[in-house]
Amino acid sequence: MSKYRKKPVEVEAVRYTGDNLDEVKQFMGAQAKAEQGLLPGPGRGMHEGVYIYTLEGTMTASVGDWIIRGVQGELYPCRPDIFEDTYEPVADGTGDEYECIDADDEVWPEHDYATIHDDEESWQGECRRCGAEGYEDKTV
Repeated sequence: MSKYRKKPVEVEAVRYTGDNLDEVKQFMGAQAKAEQGLLPGPGRGMHEGVYIYTLEGTMTASVGDWIIRGVQGELYPCRPDIFEDTYEPVADGTGDEYECIDADDEVWPEHDYATIHDDEESWQGECRRCGAEGYEDKTV
């Protein structure tokens, strides 16, 4: 049996929070349509989510799921645990373009980094909410 490794690719994604349908629609653009509704869930009855209508068919995303734009522009939902195991943020140096999930699974719009200063540099350390590390080196 042969083994394969996933190629390192960058994707764009937005996390559906239940309160950001407009952001999800803006992310998807004219390529797809999204509407909130109740989704059937295994053993959970009905739960809040979003229906995503694309050329490939109708998909659903639950609160907390990520909606990903793949390398060929395709859109698809991804459970948070799979997303976390598969993807990591691509830093642009600011550290604040990513969502932060605290210990209570509450979504924050950005990380809350503690700023640490020393003699030669100012940098951002560990997030006070979720523990993620992010750095922005600057000459002081």
